[in-house]
Amino acid sequence: MITPFSDALFEQISREVPGSGPVDRARLERLPVPIAHFLDRALDRRVERACEPLSGVADGWVDPRQEEVRLAREAYVRVLARHARFPAAEWPEALRQAGFQVVSHLVRPVQTLVQFLFGDETDELPAAEVERRAEWFLAYSYLRTALSAYVEKHGSARLSRRKVGDLLAHVDRAMTEDWEPGDWSSALAPLDRLSREAGFRGIPLPLVEAYFEAKDRSDLGARVRSWALAHRTDHIPSDDLTRALLPPEPTPPPRPAPADPETGQASAPVAAVAGDPVPLWKQFAGRPAHPAAEPAAPEPHLPLWKKFRAAADDAPESGALAALERDLLGDAADRRAEFVRDLFAGSSEDYGRLLGALRQARGWPEASHLLADEVFRRHRVDIYSPTAVAFTNAVEARFRSPR
Repeated sequence: MITPFSDALFEQISREVPGSGPVDRARLERLPVPIAHFLDRALDRRVERACEPLSGVADGWVDPRQEEVRLAREAYVRVLARHARFPAAEWPEALRQAGFQVVSHLVRPVQTLVQFLFGDETDELPAAEVERRAEWFLAYSYLRTALSAYVEKHGSARLSRRKVGDLLAHVDRAMTEDWEPGDWSSALAPLDRLSREAGFRGIPLPLVEAYFEAKDRSDLGARVRSWALAHRTDHIPSDDLTRALLPPEPTPPPRPAPADPETGQASAPVAAVAGDPVPLWKQFAGRPAHPAAEPAAPEPHLPLWKKFRAAADDAPESGALAALERDLLGDAADRRAEFVRDLFAGSSEDYGRLLGALRQARGWPEASHLLADEVFRRHRVDIYSPTAVAFTNAVEARFRSPR
C-alpha cells in the first residue's frame, strides 16, 4: 500500500513543483514540510560530496592548520550550499524517492530508519554518519534523540545495524507503551496531512493497520477497522482516529424479568436502556422474598509494589532461579552475571526477586511497569544501555509470545 500511496502523492505534488527547470531551495518551500526537509538534506549531501576533493588538496600540499585555509573552505561550502539545486532531469526521481521514504518512515518508523541508515549491504557505520543520516527525517524526533544520547553516553565510534535496530525498537516501545487514543492521533497527523495532499479524505485504512502492525499493536489496528466498517469508510482522518481507538462500550446485560403482579408469572426479560426509569411496582416485584446471602468478596488485587514485596519475601533458590531464567529470559538466560552487575548493582537477591515478581505478572503492561520501577528507577539504570535493551527485549518476548 505504501508504494501506490506515495505514487499518488507524487502525482499531486509534482504539479506544484514541476521539473520544467532546475529546482532550488526556494521552490522546495511549496512542498509538504517533511518532504521539503528530506530534499533539503539531499541537497546538503550533494554539496558535501562536491567538496570532498578539497580534503585531498590539504593532504601534504597545503597546511590545513592555517586559519586562512579553513575560512576559505568554509566560505566555499556556504556558497555552494546557497546555490544548490536539483537538475531538471534529476528532479522527478528525487521527488518520487523523497515521497516514498517519508511515507515509509511515517508508517514504519523504526524499520524504515534502520534500512535508510544502513542500506542492504552495510552492517556497521561511524556513529557520526548514523546521526547525520537520521536527520533526513522530521517525524518521531525521539528516535533521533535516543541515538544521539546513546552515542554521547557510550562514546561509540561505530554502530552496528543490530545495535541500532534493538535500541530504536526499545525506545519506540517505551515511548508509546502508555499512549492514549489522542496520542496516537497526534502521531499520525503528519500522515493525515500527506493523505489529503495526495487527494484522499483521510489516511487509507491499510496504512493505519500497517502502522499499528509495525508497533506490534495489531489489536489497535483491528479496533480501527471495526470502527471503519461501522462507519462505512476506508479512510480515517486523524481527528476521527481518537474516536476509532476508544475501547468499545460493553453492552449492558438485560434486566431481570419481574413477576407480573396479576398472574405471578415472570414476564419476558427487558433489555436495559440507559436512563430508562424502572417503575416502583417493578422494583418491588423484582425483590426476592428473602435477601440473598452476600457473595464472597473477591480477593483484592495487589498493587505492583505489594506484589513485588510479596515476592521479595520468598526469593527463589538457585535451582528455581535457573528455571525462572529459562522461562522469562529464553536465550538470554545465560547472561545472569551481566544482568546482575549492570542492572541490579551487583545484587543477586534483587535480581531473583524481580524474576519472581515478573513470573506473577499478568501481562506485558504489568511486567513493563515492574521493570521501570524495580530496575530502571530503583537502580538508576540507563534504559538505552545494551544490557538494559537485551534484558527488556527478552522479558517482552516472553510475555508477547503465544503460550
